[in-house]
Amino acid sequence: MFESKGLKKGDAIIGGFGEWRKVDKIVSDNRDFLRGLSAGHHFEVMSPQEFCGKFGL
Repeated sequence: MFESKGLKKGDAIIGGFGEWRKVDKIVSDNRDFLRGLSAGHHFEVMSPQEFCGKFGL
């Protein structure tokens, strides 16, 4: 699914794994590629700073 959207193999694997496991959030500094995906995937991509701010950490 994610490879068909033009993502590199490793990036598509991470996106696919997130969908398969139905994760709510992916927290990463270096996965900006997923931020540009349109709606239709299960997870939210956040930087560590965004995550900490949202949850008061």
